[in-house]
Amino acid sequence: MMRYHTIAPDAFDSLSRVTADPEVAAFLRKVRLSRTLLLIRHIALSLDDEPAVAALAAAQTADAAAFERVMAYPWVGVWAARYVRSSADDGDRAHLSAVAGAAALRAGVPEAVPLLSVRPGGTIALPTLGAFVGERHPRRVAPADLTGTSWLPVRHVRLPCTDGGEWALATDDVDPYRDCHGSAAAERLDGPTWDTWTEMLRRAWDVIAEHTPLRALEIEAGLSAVTPLSSSGSRGGDSATNGDAFGGFAMSLVDDPYSVAATMIHEFQHSRLNALTDLVTLVDGTSADLYFAPWRRDARPLEALIHGIFAFIAVAQMWQAVRHVPTVEEAATRHFALIRAQLSRAARPLPLASGLTAAGRRLVAGLAAAVEELADHDVPPAVHRDAVRAVDAAEHRLSTTQVRLPA
Repeated sequence: MMRYHTIAPDAFDSLSRVTADPEVAAFLRKVRLSRTLLLIRHIALSLDDEPAVAALAAAQTADAAAFERVMAYPWVGVWAARYVRSSADDGDRAHLSAVAGAAALRAGVPEAVPLLSVRPGGTIALPTLGAFVGERHPRRVAPADLTGTSWLPVRHVRLPCTDGGEWALATDDVDPYRDCHGSAAAERLDGPTWDTWTEMLRRAWDVIAEHTPLRALEIEAGLSAVTPLSSSGSRGGDSATNGDAFGGFAMSLVDDPYSVAATMIHEFQHSRLNALTDLVTLVDGTSADLYFAPWRRDARPLEALIHGIFAFIAVAQMWQAVRHVPTVEEAATRHFALIRAQLSRAARPLPLASGLTAAGRRLVAGLAAAVEELADHDVPPAVHRDAVRAVDAAEHRLSTTQVRLPA
């Protein structure tokens, strides 16, 4: 008998208030893992690929945790969803053997690795492990093959856990499905660039762990990979999360650990909300209304607005938590004041928004309460006025585009 995931009322309420909650993050990771496994089962049956199916079964039996590490990898989720949604190309079909091979290698059953199919362009990419590039590489891979100049491993930044030990964040610049964010993924990072990424991610993690320890535990429970984007023209950098890539995100690097910390927190909130919508429907799709999202230049549909509010609440909470740090006190206060003003305006039309389901209304009520809590923190009056004026100016600019917005 098939079992189904359901979210407990207290877990839903925790999410609706954007509370840092590692147990909820771990639960949502399992939800998305189940979804990906169902998709892969469908793919394997459609391809009738017995060696790949056998490799997956052997890996799951030998080491369930290693098997799940591969199946829960963000870019495996992207591949599986893309395959099922659209007409798969040769690369998509070839990737099943690579996913199965990576699982078998991770689980310590290399004899089960199937014959790997070469992707168009001559690469073989093994999720979580790396990729073979060039003209000559093995088709049946053993652990000893994961070396040499044609092998580009997935590199990891090792970060201290808040309760001891360490966890590893994959910085993936080789997986073919990492390029799924609307901005160009960076090619393989050279040594000095990789060192810069490592240093900045470690410094950002120190900010999160020291000032928002519960948020750090939440991220440890669910975040697994970041893919670098090509250099951004934006001073604040670019970042994005793909809806199928739970626990993964993309960003361009900026030279500010506090901003990188805010990005990590922001993007993981999108993963949490994406996984929640695997379980419940928040918006019924009947409304074509567009809404003012002060952090964007364009008006947004209802579900996208909810996503933005959800993510920026967590970011506002982080900036509030670091306002006492002397070196960033002024900047943190301005960031907090601006985001708080943006959230207050963005959340205003939500209670009367058409298209919300019962679950959506419950989530929106929690978001409204979380936004209201931000008002409990004082900021200098001049900083507050500047923030409100900035939001008013952004709304005026949008209104001149003739977009009709709900009041």
